[in-house]
Amino acid sequence: MIRLSRIPIAALVAAGLLALAGCADAVLSEQRAVMPEETAWLSGPTGDKANPRERPHKGRFTVQGDAIVVTFPSAACPAGFTEVTFSGVGNGTHLGRFVGTQTHCQSGGVIVQAEATQTAANGDQVFAVGEGSVVDNGDGTATVMMAYVITGGTGRFAGASGSYTAAAVQDLVTGDTEGTFSGGIAY
Repeated sequence: MIRLSRIPIAALVAAGLLALAGCADAVLSEQRAVMPEETAWLSGPTGDKANPRERPHKGRFTVQGDAIVVTFPSAACPAGFTEVTFSGVGNGTHLGRFVGTQTHCQSGGVIVQAEATQTAANGDQVFAVGEGSVVDNGDGTATVMMAYVITGGTGRFAGASGSYTAAAVQDLVTGDTEGTFSGGIAY
């Protein structure tokens, strides 16, 4: 144990100054230019709507089978198509945790007229339209492939544009679905 009463105060002050000088050198040697994307928050929560910036739009989602509603016949779909509506949860870049909903028309392995909404925890939304396909894997599951075009949104996503694809595997007995999506969004 070191007894402070035996160490001269001047030695403690000198050691402290040397330590601070060493830290200052380390901080000064790490200075760098600040990049524009690091100060994007200065323009406010909605960013620069006159010059939207392309950002990644990707994440994961799950849908529980009991959240799927099928309507046949449906006036909203072409003849011979079934209307399918579902909701699920996910986590995505620029969205964080979100709730996703989709309504589409399906006949066999063809999906048309899909309208999707992703709602972030703060209520901001991304809207998209799309189409896709369903392929029976022969093992009690099906692969769902979708292509979407982003048509707008609310909050920080107002006026958003871009596109993304989604791939999912659905259990044909329970309806439970897990998937990923990836693409770009400008807002």
